[in-house]
Amino acid sequence: MNILTSDIGEGNKKKFEELASEYNQVIHVVYVNPDLFKGAPLKLGNAYMTKEAYFRLLLPEILPDTNKVLYLDCDLIVRADLKELWETNIEGRAFACVKDRIDNIKERVKTLGYNEQDSYFNSGVTLMNLEFLRGFGFSEKAFAFISSKRYLLKYFDQC
Repeated sequence: MNILTSDIGEGNKKKFEELASEYNQVIHVVYVNPDLFKGAPLKLGNAYMTKEAYFRLLLPEILPDTNKVLYLDCDLIVRADLKELWETNIEGRAFACVKDRIDNIKERVKTLGYNEQDSYFNSGVTLMNLEFLRGFGFSEKAFAFISSKRYLLKYFDQC
């Protein structure tokens, strides 16, 4: 298990390590330089997003020796085995995810310039094919998209 962070105190790091040890697991704390996200929008209108929420966009580069990741937001409570989800075949695909329900989806995808079939998904639970994403140049393209559409991003990470 990896925890992505730009700032974690030694006390909290130790708590994670102790918890992992209780379950015979290992937790790797991966530090990410928050300066990489200087150009990313953090606040638009009443919406706010942390730099840490963008970390998943760099997973193909942050974890260069890893081909597949199950990304889970830190505010989730997992109450069942994730094995079936983990074993989902995503060969030849970037992600496995669940489509998000957005009331004004047609307007949003038109504004952002992409197909509705490729649109909003629940970004808090995402099975990612990092090998595919690296080959696609995902991180670079994601940040180019953010840069070019920064004032149109209403739902940040879903956009």
